[in-house]
Amino acid sequence: MSASRKRFRDVLPLRRSGDTIAAVQVRPIIAPMLRSACALSLAVLAVLPAPVDAAEDAAPVVIQAPMPAAPPTAVPEMPDLVLLPGDEILIQVYDNPDLERVMRASGAASDFPLIGSIGPLAGMSPRQIGDQITKALADGYLRRRAVTVSVRRFVPRTVAVLGCVRVPTRLEIDPQSSISALQALAQAGGTLDDADQSHMVILRENPRTGVGGEVVPLVRASGAGIPVDDIRLRPGDTIVVPRFDRAFVIGAVARPGPVQIESEKPTSVAKAISVAGGFQRFARTAKVQLLRDGGAQTIDVDAILNGKGGEDPRLKPGDVVFVPESIF
Repeated sequence: MSASRKRFRDVLPLRRSGDTIAAVQVRPIIAPMLRSACALSLAVLAVLPAPVDAAEDAAPVVIQAPMPAAPPTAVPEMPDLVLLPGDEILIQVYDNPDLERVMRASGAASDFPLIGSIGPLAGMSPRQIGDQITKALADGYLRRRAVTVSVRRFVPRTVAVLGCVRVPTRLEIDPQSSISALQALAQAGGTLDDADQSHMVILRENPRTGVGGEVVPLVRASGAGIPVDDIRLRPGDTIVVPRFDRAFVIGAVARPGPVQIESEKPTSVAKAISVAGGFQRFARTAKVQLLRDGGAQTIDVDAILNGKGGEDPRLKPGDVVFVPESIF
């Protein structure tokens, strides 16, 4: 046997069995190397992906294009949030920064680029304003016209409880929350013993003009003194609680309060205001409201005092004279 063959057999002796060659002995130096190689092979097989049957349909790979930046997010609003004169809003049109505008709500129409007049903004909700602008821009101006209307600043919102209550008061409310009529009456200390609960009303302002234009009864028509329901108040609402034997003068007068009604000496609306100390500086003298039996009558006291005619009704027990105040 040659020397080279002898060296090979010293390293890896072999045994022939038919056509099969098998290793029968591995010297101590070679065995650790083989074990390491086998472990590495198994590790590689473990991380390889499983074979896919060509007959099966492969799941489609969806590549999603990057989304464009979203339009500015509006301030969260209540569905029936209504703007009042003086509220400040920001109008933005997606991808059109030149159309961004800051506007102040009022009872008159406002101008907006490309479309002209919008509004009046006072009395509308931000959603309604956005819908109006979106519809106008769709008429041949812009294809992508996502409009966002957010409120930057609210003017103070108040409700009042006046008349025959323990503590006549004016309450400031959050623009995006609410207060009920019963809650407001409770904060005013409740009604007095001689209050005429069957004729309690809410004098509701027009949000665009700030003048009371609607009278909402607080009790059932039966006069049983049971609230219809816990009516949700709106900004500018005034709860009026009359008194059985007297009339009340409330609002923008020097000394709001009850006025004694005497059968021998009739008391008119103008006289009752005089007894209450006269008008305050910003009183709307031509828009005085006479509340009687759940209804309202507008009295032009300014014309009466200046001799220009006009009806000056005689007051009855339970009547309420409300003098509104200018917003600005």
